[in-house]
Amino acid sequence: MQHSTIQPKTLLKLIYDTIKAPVTYWGARVNTTYTHLSRHTTQALQLEETFQSIHAKTVEYPSIHLTNTSLPIHFLSIPLQESSSSIGAIIIGPLSFSPIQKEELQTYLIDSESTHKQDPFYSIVGSIPIIHQTELINIGRLVYYLLYAKELDTTEIIEEQLSVPFLNAKTTQPHIELFKRRQDSHYHHDLLYEKEILQAIKEGNKELYLEKAGAPPTSGHFGILSKKSYLRGRKNLAISFVTLATRAAIEGGLPTELAYTLSDLFIQTIEEINEPQKVDAYRLEAGLEFIEHVSTNKKLNYSRYVNQCLNYIFTHLYENISLSTLATITGTSTVYLSSLFKKEVGISLSRYIQHERIEEAKKLMTLTEHSLSDICAMLNFHDQSYFTKVFKKITGMTPKQYRDRM
Repeated sequence: MQHSTIQPKTLLKLIYDTIKAPVTYWGARVNTTYTHLSRHTTQALQLEETFQSIHAKTVEYPSIHLTNTSLPIHFLSIPLQESSSSIGAIIIGPLSFSPIQKEELQTYLIDSESTHKQDPFYSIVGSIPIIHQTELINIGRLVYYLLYAKELDTTEIIEEQLSVPFLNAKTTQPHIELFKRRQDSHYHHDLLYEKEILQAIKEGNKELYLEKAGAPPTSGHFGILSKKSYLRGRKNLAISFVTLATRAAIEGGLPTELAYTLSDLFIQTIEEINEPQKVDAYRLEAGLEFIEHVSTNKKLNYSRYVNQCLNYIFTHLYENISLSTLATITGTSTVYLSSLFKKEVGISLSRYIQHERIEEAKKLMTLTEHSLSDICAMLNFHDQSYFTKVFKKITGMTPKQYRDRM
């Protein structure tokens, strides 16, 4: 801590003036609560107990934390310490990452058997500010850095949010079971949001997955999949996600039987959960485990040198990659590396790089508005005619034909 004394009221006002969102100081001592949040809202949403549990968490784990509630309402907490002792926590929230639909509130009131009168409750929840999750986390990281001169990692914060000890999501020894029925549903959000998440699973890309799946879509919303129960709706949404994620993992190279077995176990666990926020957390954890298996499977049977090549190609795909560069990185000769790579992967290094660039080109054509000439240049093809020739050789169609069918 770089400060001799913290002034909670001043800090709260600065945060509130910056983001215009509810912010509360929950003191370690009795009767030391300051807030930019109406008492009516606090009482209506029964936040006293939530604030107490958040403060207890910051005392045990002095880092910033994202906290969810049974509704899609969120809080971000920042611990306040002096001389290694807790003096309280700053709690930003309640906030929403996307508009809360009236149908969600109706099913929530049914599930919770709440005594709230509908119209006032809708009004209070509807007035909760909306802020993107990434922006909220960055605000918390900034305040934390100003207080403690320590930088926090966004990925770790999101992962910590997903950690629900009760669930025990890891299925390191999945047993083979057949799940009789699968339930599929439609999303009403931007299709690009879904494609990016599934692409991250297919690639085994944990960072991209947490960035995209850890926050709701920036436009549109998830469907209301049950009109009678909010919990049932969240379960249906999670089951739909697992179904799609299973296909993506198989496309990423995960053995079919393993992928389906994981899917069965994930769905069975979802059915056993009785709290909506834990269903949402488990849905994200299921995606993380698919990614872990896909990533492990990609590296499982390759030598250290080949894995070094694969990692370098993955992170430098938009750059010029030569055999000599890879040989230098791995500390081997070009002849030895070329022979080893073809023996283990089954194709030459140059052909593998071509395949990876064509796969990247397909993503760019699907997920962006870049022109074909721009994509060709970005991926280091000599000219557009050569790019077209390689693309057709690998996919069986020209780049234009591929894009036109989207």
